[in-house]
Amino acid sequence: MNDYREWPEKTISVVSLYLDSRNPRIPHISGNAKQRDLIAQLIEHDKVYELAKDIVEQGYFPTEVLIGVEENGKKIIVEGNRRLAALKLLLSPEVAPPKYLKRFQSLHTKIAPESIGKVRVVFAPSRDDAAPIIVKRHTANGIKRWERSQQAQYLREFVDGNISVEELARKLGMNRSELTSLLKSDTMYQVANTLSLPEETKRIVSDPRKFNITTLERLVDSSSFGPFMGLSFDEFGQFTGKTNVKEFERAYMRIISDIVHGEVDSRSLNSDKDIKTYLGSLGKDKPDLSKKGSFTSEDLTPGVTVEAEENSQDDEKPKHPRRHKGLIPPHIKCHLTNPRIEALFYELRRLSVADYPNSCGISFRVMFELLVANYLDKTGKIKLLLAAQKAKGKTDDWYPTFRQTLNALLDDANSGLDLNPQARKFFRHMANDKHHLLTIDRLDQFVHNKFGVPTETQLREFWAASEELVEQLLSDSSPSPKAKI
Repeated sequence: MNDYREWPEKTISVVSLYLDSRNPRIPHISGNAKQRDLIAQLIEHDKVYELAKDIVEQGYFPTEVLIGVEENGKKIIVEGNRRLAALKLLLSPEVAPPKYLKRFQSLHTKIAPESIGKVRVVFAPSRDDAAPIIVKRHTANGIKRWERSQQAQYLREFVDGNISVEELARKLGMNRSELTSLLKSDTMYQVANTLSLPEETKRIVSDPRKFNITTLERLVDSSSFGPFMGLSFDEFGQFTGKTNVKEFERAYMRIISDIVHGEVDSRSLNSDKDIKTYLGSLGKDKPDLSKKGSFTSEDLTPGVTVEAEENSQDDEKPKHPRRHKGLIPPHIKCHLTNPRIEALFYELRRLSVADYPNSCGISFRVMFELLVANYLDKTGKIKLLLAAQKAKGKTDDWYPTFRQTLNALLDDANSGLDLNPQARKFFRHMANDKHHLLTIDRLDQFVHNKFGVPTETQLREFWAASEELVEQLLSDSSPSPKAKI
């Protein structure tokens, strides 16, 4: 149980606080929204003007305490984004979208800035620690409730490979079945956003405030849906498909279109019998499960994580593309049967780099070395290296370091690895040049040096530079072991 008495409370200037770009009130499609974008979304959909007007008329209540976390040197509010947006607009109405500008300028003239310039913020040790409070506030009565899809989006943040669904439900103070149901619906909603739908239909689907998520949830939760679509779900709401993916997509596009256009709703799907009748009516759009295939929800919906926001709220830097929260993106596959490498691979895919940089840094260092060693083992080339060193007096239990195995791989003109010259040059510098930007020494510091703290940016740079080689080392195909080092 958290001892909330230990959380520091500070009085902080409103202008130095950041809205949370991972706020579930903002749709999945928001990507790396700037502060202005977040404010605009909240104004448009979450009654921020009404809240700002209440603050002007009644004052900012002394009982209102925001909850924040410190990430990448920024004070980010994880609970109280509507209130923070209202305060920012009262202090600086010019950040409002043009059509709301006059209204917020009018409110601005009616309140003394010094009365709202600083607010009380309680800082949680991490997002994980703040989660139980946030879940209770937005899934129970009181604070304006999140939509079901917004609740699910928030809960997805806490799913990783190191906690069971029972533990996660207990941690968040939820019922296990409700948590699984929300996660399953979230997966299917994300899949819906990837479908090749007509533009107007896609626009409605992409906005969880307009799309009828309740109908989708009722379908997905039924005992008929999974077998009909050829899907099996795990406890975290991810699925595996056991039919041709085109069959699944055709049927699911029809279902989503029917929901959008009101052909089906929660009233017409009031029972499992109703759902079976509806699914049976899909006709030519019914998936043909005899057409075999295999796919997963991760194949269809690469998860995303939000990068650190811009340094200034008014900075007009271009937006960055969305990306997977883990270090290893979904399109990279592990074809090896080595249990240790497989475990590290899937942990690095699921763990959030932003939230667990130390774990990701150490795991990546270990996996990279094991991949190179595994490659030398399966090609038989490690035997040549060991024999050469034994002839120089090394004992039978000697094994080369990561630097030595990587150099051995790079020295092998017949390795069978398709590395372009620039990549080969990079890895040569990585192994031997201590002054290079990304080195084995730097990776080693993540493991052995208490001051060698990895950052998300550093780890993503390592991945970007190493992806070409790592992807090939994850392949199960092996060049001939006869080639000499």
